[in-house]
Amino acid sequence: MQLATRAHVLRWMRALTLRTFGLFLAAVVASIVFVIIARELRAPALDHLDKRIELAVHKLDSTPADLIAAAATFVGSNYVYPYESNRVMGDFVSQGKGKVLDEIYVPLHPQDKDFDKVISRIKKTSPDVIFSTVVGSGTSTLYRAYRAAGFDPTRMPIASLTTNEAEVAEMGAEAAEGHITAAPFFETLSSPAARRFVTSFKEKYGPDAPVTASAEASYFQLHLAMRAVAKCGSDDPEQVLINLRDAEFDAGSVESSPASDVFERLRASIRK
Repeated sequence: MQLATRAHVLRWMRALTLRTFGLFLAAVVASIVFVIIARELRAPALDHLDKRIELAVHKLDSTPADLIAAAATFVGSNYVYPYESNRVMGDFVSQGKGKVLDEIYVPLHPQDKDFDKVISRIKKTSPDVIFSTVVGSGTSTLYRAYRAAGFDPTRMPIASLTTNEAEVAEMGAEAAEGHITAAPFFETLSSPAARRFVTSFKEKYGPDAPVTASAEASYFQLHLAMRAVAKCGSDDPEQVLINLRDAEFDAGSVESSPASDVFERLRASIRK
């Protein structure tokens, strides 16, 4: 039963990671475009773009049919990303014949006492898995509170798309052991591009500096934007967007593809 539970948690994480990566890629392109054409865009256009991105996410592949039913508790920071992530994950759980037992939110800058109620409610519901979208300093606090409560990650792991190397370094190996995390980049990736980026990062910021997916994303976003500007020789929004569609930069995790429909959706949204 324990192995089955862990297996379907991994399936959930893989399924959500693919969809989150689609949203992540759309958000990367959108953020670059926003910086370049902020003065030209009005609020209605931004709202329309948000709706297009959300539509693209919902149209991604359907949930795998082999998900096994399980009970989950959602714990997140109190802002929009956790709410939306939990909404999507809630759909996956329901489609897999599982059940969301509880949904708990803590402040963006929580104190230790904010997790007292979290631990109390986890004890009360006893889920198969805890899906965490807690970010920032609260991440290590959650994992340490989990460990202090005596919970067993082999029976009830924390699964997260937001916990990264920086939080693991802060919480310590003992608190992190046995839990599940998924991201488009980890500093242990062995590809040549990833090794070059990690090596350069640590040469600049120190050998103990954790290299997170956010750092890698910032790195390749800047390179993609500048390559598009250099190619068209202008900062004209429409021209940059056209050339951004064909831009490629391998930082270890992702490259943009000319075949991607995301770029066409973004261009259509901006034109409107």
